[in-house]
Amino acid sequence: MRTHALRLLLCILITASIVGMLSLRTAVHAATPPVQVWLTTSDGVNHLTRQSDIQFSGVGSSPTIAVDDTQRQQQMDGFGAAITDSSAWLIYNHMSASQRTTLMTNLFGTNASNPTSIGLSFVRIPMGASDFSVTGAYSYDDLPAGQTDPTLAKFSIAHDTSYILPVLQQAYQLNPSIRFMANPWSPPGWMKTNGSMIGVANGQTGTLTSSAYGPLAQYFVKFIQAYQAQGIPIYAISPQNEPLYVPPDYPGMSWAANDESSFIKNNLAPALTSANLHPKILGYDHDWIGQSYAQTLLGDAATNNALAGIAWHCYNGSPTAMTAVHNQYPNKEVYETECATGISITHISTIDLLMQSVQNWSRAVELWNVALNTSHGPHTGGCTDCNGVATIDQNTGNVTYSNDYYLLGQFSKFVVPGAYHVSASTPSSGNISDVAFKNPDGSDVVVAHNGGNSSSTFNVTWNSSQSFSYTLPAGATVSFVWSASSVATPTPGATNTPTPTFTPVSTPSPTPRPTVTPTATATATPSPTPQPTATPTSGATCKVSYVVQNQWPGGFTTNVTITNTGTTALNGWTLKFAFPGSQQVQQGWNATWAQSGANVTAQNMSWNSSLAANASVSIGFNGAWTGNNASPTSFNVNGATCSS
Repeated sequence: MRTHALRLLLCILITASIVGMLSLRTAVHAATPPVQVWLTTSDGVNHLTRQSDIQFSGVGSSPTIAVDDTQRQQQMDGFGAAITDSSAWLIYNHMSASQRTTLMTNLFGTNASNPTSIGLSFVRIPMGASDFSVTGAYSYDDLPAGQTDPTLAKFSIAHDTSYILPVLQQAYQLNPSIRFMANPWSPPGWMKTNGSMIGVANGQTGTLTSSAYGPLAQYFVKFIQAYQAQGIPIYAISPQNEPLYVPPDYPGMSWAANDESSFIKNNLAPALTSANLHPKILGYDHDWIGQSYAQTLLGDAATNNALAGIAWHCYNGSPTAMTAVHNQYPNKEVYETECATGISITHISTIDLLMQSVQNWSRAVELWNVALNTSHGPHTGGCTDCNGVATIDQNTGNVTYSNDYYLLGQFSKFVVPGAYHVSASTPSSGNISDVAFKNPDGSDVVVAHNGGNSSSTFNVTWNSSQSFSYTLPAGATVSFVWSASSVATPTPGATNTPTPTFTPVSTPSPTPRPTVTPTATATATPSPTPQPTATPTSGATCKVSYVVQNQWPGGFTTNVTITNTGTTALNGWTLKFAFPGSQQVQQGWNATWAQSGANVTAQNMSWNSSLAANASVSIGFNGAWTGNNASPTSFNVNGATCSS
């Protein structure tokens, strides 16, 4: 009997151990998220096409992309292109309303489940005419030859209200996370030594007159204020596009590094501060061959203090120039802000531009025109073969999406502003290049490209614990997306299966377990920084989402979304909340912002005053903080307490 009992006991122990291990394995596998796969191939068969999901498994032996999302590098501001005068004119004047909505949704929509929306999030705006302008050279203060306007009494953005601002407003409505950057190709002609916006005119190379430094600084102030009043917040500016090139047939200006430095520290930065405007100021804004220009700006202590970083273009030099300057000034930011594709002077491919810009510390990667016509225009001088991200037939409004559109989408669709570029190794063989990111919501993104002539198989390993294998066709680009927060990794050496304790009893029976009564718990809406959740008032007819999209020492950017959850429209709205700390609103958009002590009020603009039932409006601001940047916990709209 005793032998039989011991055998029975041993069988029970072995069975329990096997069941426990199987249960653990099943639980870990069930907790492992699927990996989304989005593919663009060089043969045109796949254009940002969703493939079958794949699963993590054990670590394999193929060449490996080793992702470590705990090793963070630069924070990303986005991927995009410029809305030039030509682009906006085509979109607004040569497309039907439905065609325009489709194009704009495809370019700027953020619904990740829609294969055609790529969520562009960094948009450059020329301040006045560039080489892509329908109406030729224009500024916001044009005067007859010989006249000047040092007080800018005749400043006006009326030109932009016809079609540029409506297109920008629609883009911003589709994607409230867009960062807008603005800069001039030339100041008004009367501010320059050659009296013209054109780079070389009247037999002279134009540069800024000594008397125009102050007026040009105020020109920036007035532009930012005017655009802000139209609901377009300016996130970043640069003083001058391509200061080392003076075009003979379109707007441009020569500006030596020492002179730009003087303007930034003595005129531009003080004028912006006096007007309570705080866009990022980026210096240089020209090719990768200009390290010495950037070093002159950053080597001056006062200019260095005023600059957020340096902007770069792709036409000459190597993207490694950005790393060289970053290594010398690691606290200054890097932006790649222009690269026209389809022209002979662009020596880097679009996919290499995207990959290598990120690998060399750029927080944004931007192509040139977001849209052009079938003749690569309209343009005022400059290149005759530049490509748009989209091509619009002026006669029909039909759109052709370039390969650049899909390659941009491999990044912009999945990597949102506020994401971090994280560490990822490159496979030792197979011509694979790659970059990896971690989004604010915890999801991971890996973009890989096969630059070889044959397919290549590799592993992607996440934090040395989980892995999957993939074979990428020659010339193809793939994006892998997964929710890293739900990947379960068992702790090595942990006792996962409890050893059963046997107690001699006359009649074996299950051990009673206490009954747990679930308690209803309200779940707060996820946000990048968890904060106490306001208790909704019974019958609340509004909802407010307050999200800190970007934060740096002393400053932050916040997006606020107000939703009318009632059954009737709000005809006029006022949002009120109180900061829990010493935060200050400095520059707001899409609302009239006011602050008294900790109490903040945001009131509708004329163009967004009506809020239909179940509709939302996005507003936001740049702020300053010291000590603690905790989020507000209570909001009300028109006197009613809102849920959050």
